[in-house]
Amino acid sequence: ILHIRLNIGNYLIIIFDSFYVSALLSSLYIALTATIACLIGGYLIAFGITQAPKKWRPLLLLMIIMPFWTSFLVRVYAWMGLLGNEGLINNFLMWLGIVDSPLPLLYNTFSVTIGTIYCYLPFMIFPIYAVLDKIDPVYVEAAQDLGCGPWRAFWRVTFPLSLPGIAAGC
Repeated sequence: ILHIRLNIGNYLIIIFDSFYVSALLSSLYIALTATIACLIGGYLIAFGITQAPKKWRPLLLLMIIMPFWTSFLVRVYAWMGLLGNEGLINNFLMWLGIVDSPLPLLYNTFSVTIGTIYCYLPFMIFPIYAVLDKIDPVYVEAAQDLGCGPWRAFWRVTFPLSLPGIAAGC
């Protein structure tokens, strides 16, 4: 029989040890940054797909789903190949003469954030797309008929109606 005892001391270590506090704050920073980036990018992509002709939408959605057919580990290693010192990005920047030596793009907060965004972006795109696709265009047309410009109609009609998809994605 397993006996579990509550020990508040372990929780106090997490709160008062600077190592754990630093790790927690770093994780929260990466999570917040990745969520905001996924929200902006995912919303733009989802909105773009809903504005595309209906015959193109399945292909566009398939292009987002296809990376899931590859192993997660393979996709992460691909990013390591892109961001490494001898990676495609550093070689390209040196070839252009923008930098003289490789930039430290790997094994830091930047690379973790990029990897997180890449891995979770589809999980933001799909719920937003599902909500945007169900919004009746008549609402936006009515707002424009009542004097709203395209941007104002978006912010007053489309965006508020898409909040459930944003909440699900976040």
